[in-house]
Amino acid sequence: MICFITDFLREGEPDILSSVKHETLVIRSLEGRLIELIAPPPAGWSHAALEKQAARLAPRTRMGADAYLGASWVGGTEV
Repeated sequence: MICFITDFLREGEPDILSSVKHETLVIRSLEGRLIELIAPPPAGWSHAALEKQAARLAPRTRMGADAYLGASWVGGTEV
């Protein structure tokens, strides 16, 4: 399953999500093949919304995948 690196666990960690939360979620295989494009929710992506997509996509990402919001890498199965 894809692990997103968009949550805050400790003070001082960078805010990865706020600048790309309105970008399309792009899921690609480790070989670069497009698996799915998902438009952002009206309010933008939250970590919880991304995790929901990861669970939904789990059967299609078992062989490995990377996740991007726009061009920014935000997670993958190899994290």
